Amino acid sequence: AYAFVVGCSKNNTTENRLAEEFTLHQDIIQGTFIDDYRNISLKVFTAFKWIHLYCHTPEYVLKIDDNDVFFNIFGLLDRLPKLLSPGSMGLACHTYVYPEGQVFRDGRWAVGKENYAPDHYPVYCAGSGYLMTKHVAEELYRLAIQTTQYIWIEDVYFTGILVNSSSHKIHFNSPAHYFAHYYNANSGLLNSLHSQ
Repeated sequence: AYAFVVGCSKNNTTENRLAEEFTLHQDIIQGTFIDDYRNISLKVFTAFKWIHLYCHTPEYVLKIDDNDVFFNIFGLLDRLPKLLSPGSMGLACHTYVYPEGQVFRDGRWAVGKENYAPDHYPVYCAGSGYLMTKHVAEELYRLAIQTTQYIWIEDVYFTGILVNSSSHKIHFNSPAHYFAHYYNANSGLLNSLHSQ
């Protein structure tokens, strides 16, 4: 099963179209926040909450961005158990490690010292797409509702800071042939999740 996670719109026409889409396809999870780039962590939290409340049988959870990522589901299905064993505390993704994990204090991805004091983030997954076992999704949801620290950059927050704070050992699997970056001259670095 799949679902699109969205926030609310200030535009009534957009809200009406979302309601029509939900009625027609039943594939939208809508949060109570304004749908904005700086609310991506709230979108992912909403997804994890929905998974916690309503998805009891899946063994895996896949989070992907829907605006700039192509995902080859058929290429992954046969390899899934080798990539992450069901029931494990595993997370498969392209990881960022220092120096990529530098905290920017200015610009598009700026985070103030009051929100995160260290100069580097822990190892984290690229937000374009990451695959996890249901156990990891449940652990990240549990940690998110218990912590008071919040960072709007979703990949850093969920797969870096929260994973790092878990009392369970969550292991990263970062096979290059599943998770790769492609450079697109028109849009800069475009993250793409794929299988070979």
